[in-house]
Amino acid sequence: NREHSLAGIARAWGNSDLNAAIKWAKSLPSCGDESFDANEIVRAAIYGKATVDPVAALEQVGVVPPGGRSGYFADTTGAKILREASLADFDATVRWLVNNPGRLSHEDLMGIAGPVTERLNADATGFLNQLNTEGTLGALLPAINSALLNDSAGQRSAIWDWLATQPETPETEQLRREVLNSAAYQEPELALKLIKDLPKSSAEERQQLARSLYNGGNMLHRFDNLMEDAPAYMRDPLVRAAFESMGSENMGDPNVWIQRLSQLPEAERESGMRSIARAWAGKAPEEAIGWVTSLPPSDNRTEALGDAVQAWA
Repeated sequence: NREHSLAGIARAWGNSDLNAAIKWAKSLPSCGDESFDANEIVRAAIYGKATVDPVAALEQVGVVPPGGRSGYFADTTGAKILREASLADFDATVRWLVNNPGRLSHEDLMGIAGPVTERLNADATGFLNQLNTEGTLGALLPAINSALLNDSAGQRSAIWDWLATQPETPETEQLRREVLNSAAYQEPELALKLIKDLPKSSAEERQQLARSLYNGGNMLHRFDNLMEDAPAYMRDPLVRAAFESMGSENMGDPNVWIQRLSQLPEAERESGMRSIARAWAGKAPEEAIGWVTSLPPSDNRTEALGDAVQAWA
């Protein structure tokens, strides 16, 4: 437990004299029987400083490697400093983020997701008005997106209503996409309801929403329900995204997708045929190649056959 004890000393020392605490931590032995991870102890000193002087702690964010365990949320050095700093003085922390763009990575920015979630859940409209007035909305968009995918999912409709009252800016446009995409993953019915408010949405926005509704292919089974419920202008994007998302593990019955080829725009049916060949060959290559070779000879058939053979290989 000695390293944990030294980290506790560093955290307390960092409150009053961060530079001295860091210097001491770096002087600890790093090899031999009595060795310590100096970086972890330095981190503890900075976390301590963050509780009393968030800005001074954030300025030290690069003094040790980013660290962080793979698969753990907000586990980097930057994320942990940001969490402590935002709990101590949220407004000062946000101002620092605005004044220091690029200093923290996307994963680091997840450190402020907890305080952002609390504020969205308490008063989403008031919080967004404050950020917009102060010009800090853009700095918190990654944390807001995380909140929308987690404990602030229930605020999507409120945020959407707020966006309807705002002028179009790069920040509000990105927030609108994040509301739609997070709803598409978790609440497809809500996403389709929201997109009905956007008959003038761009083709790119519709295609991105369609991809999100299938969640990278994990939700390809939604196809029939989505096609039934979607507004007419979303059906082509949904069909294209379905063929893009298709793989051997999610295609189900290949014959169903062969019948759905006719729902693609004619110019994209070649691409759809190749998607079927690749996905089918991933689970039953002889059947896939048999289907492709039964098609009339053409350059399209040759390319689809090549895709099937490559998938088999």
